[in-house]
Amino acid sequence: MRGQSAGTNGQAQLLLGKERMVRLDPAVPDGVFALDKVDAAGLMAHAAHESRQFSPMFAAMFRPHVAPAYEPSRAEALGESHAGQA
Repeated sequence: MRGQSAGTNGQAQLLLGKERMVRLDPAVPDGVFALDKVDAAGLMAHAAHESRQFSPMFAAMFRPHVAPAYEPSRAEALGESHAGQA
């Protein structure tokens, strides 16, 4: 699974650029989670803790971004639809 994760992370960095992508990968001590035993409340607590730690960096990097206003393509503006055509 680590290989799939690293490959996907690399593709995202290639497409977006390293400065526009952040990976949250917290260290988890041994014994916190077990494959056959899930403590949903404990899992949510760990996720909330990591989120609080990561939130300031995430906000600093991404909150200032404002997407440009949507402008329809020429076909959409003319009311043309090409759905289902090959």
